[in-house]
Amino acid sequence: MGDKAATSEVIKGLLNALSDENEDVRYSACVVLRKMGDKAASSEVIRALLSTLGDENEIVKSSACETLGKVGNKAATSEVIRALLNTLGDEKIGVRISACDALAKMGDKAATSEIIRALLSTLSDENEIVKSSVCETLGKVGDKAASSEVIRALLNTLGDEEICVRISACDALAKMGDKAATSEVIKGLLNALGDENDYLRRRACDARGKMGDKAATSEVIKGLLNALGDENDYLRRRACDALGKMGDKAATSEVIRALLNALDDEEVSVRISACDALAKMGDKAATSEVIRALLSTLSDENEIVKSSACEALGKVGHKAASSEVIRALLNALGDEEVGVRISACDALAKMGDKAASSEVVRALLNALGDENEDVRYSAWNGLLAVGEKAPINDRMIGLLDVLRVDSCCLKKNVAEMVKEASISELAVGWVGSDGVSNFCVKKLHFGYLETLSADQVISGFFHTENVDWLPVITVAALLQGSAVTVTGKTIVVYGSKDPAVVDVFSLNHQRLSQKLVEAFVDQARRLDLP
Repeated sequence: MGDKAATSEVIKGLLNALSDENEDVRYSACVVLRKMGDKAASSEVIRALLSTLGDENEIVKSSACETLGKVGNKAATSEVIRALLNTLGDEKIGVRISACDALAKMGDKAATSEIIRALLSTLSDENEIVKSSVCETLGKVGDKAASSEVIRALLNTLGDEEICVRISACDALAKMGDKAATSEVIKGLLNALGDENDYLRRRACDARGKMGDKAATSEVIKGLLNALGDENDYLRRRACDALGKMGDKAATSEVIRALLNALDDEEVSVRISACDALAKMGDKAATSEVIRALLSTLSDENEIVKSSACEALGKVGHKAASSEVIRALLNALGDEEVGVRISACDALAKMGDKAASSEVVRALLNALGDENEDVRYSAWNGLLAVGEKAPINDRMIGLLDVLRVDSCCLKKNVAEMVKEASISELAVGWVGSDGVSNFCVKKLHFGYLETLSADQVISGFFHTENVDWLPVITVAALLQGSAVTVTGKTIVVYGSKDPAVVDVFSLNHQRLSQKLVEAFVDQARRLDLP
């Protein structure tokens, strides 16, 4: 029932049970109080549990420690902490372990110099599980325990003959982060990387990775390179991760070569981590050799590896934005896996103006019709990053070309994109006939036509001399409620804003003007207008 049963009457009964002559009853009373949590953390209960620490039975005493730990901060009084410190010297191993665990659960309140001294003393306990628990407790109180004395003691414990103690010491140093990143500690972790125990090597690698830039020494890098050749795939992966966290400080030719080899590792997780590490090394990793290897990785059988390769290509940025890379990312936009398509969009976005071509714009516009919402969102961001850098002609050709696709989802997103990216303000006149001839005036396109001002479209018509623009012009003017007058060489569009005079530059002005007038006359006839 837990805290639901924590009535004053029930708690009173359990306190009586703590004095029962039967040890099983006393043990069970501790367990039930523990399950009631904070609701049982009254001064009366805590006093009774302190008394139970003197029980003749080892299991009852251990259970009392655990219950004091469970109620946590509320029990972390000087009296309780002093009692737990005394219990660290209990003759029974299980009691000493439970006392360590209880102190660990009290957090910062247990991080006093008195407690830390007691814990350091207990590191010399004859039992390996007690020593291991002490290490874990020192790790849990974190920064406040990260004194030179504590770090030195944990470093000595890295040489303990028991594997569980060495592992716990590694973990405690890892939790102290860069505060423990002394040259002495780093040397100790490097030695641990060569330990015969597989699990310890993994924990040592993790600990080194959490110490940040301070651990980016040539000696550490050499140790991590050795770990890249370890038979354990977890250790190889963590070595990649650690090198990646060092960033460009680790980007030596030897490291990059080792990470390139890791791109062909038999384990998926290692290949992913190798991609991520190269990405974090920035420009220093943007060599032609690295880019070629990442391009090859785009054909990996695993989707997450392919996604990671896309991300890496995006992060090395402008240096990777060759026509070959862009073509490969465009192919990745058609991958069957959602994650790969998203990463390809993101990579193109990060390449900015170097990826600003009609082909890229068209591909990203097509991706706005993807069945997956996250892909559409990434394509949107890609267009915002790339689209504004693309030449006007490329953007409009891409926009008009994608409107041929029979997808309501795509058309809806394009309409929004038109408004968001101010594509309606583009000089439509720079679009050639290869784009306009495919722009069929259908009901589904009306939303886009409303965003294209009639004067811009008319200007485009006179510039290109492409009569395919005429139905676009007449329908756009109708939807916008605009009127158009043609007087000699002057064309004026009257709409909701001030009249706009269209700049006309064409030797065939007269013929084109006549075509424009005829288009409006034909529209009026079809609509039965006078």
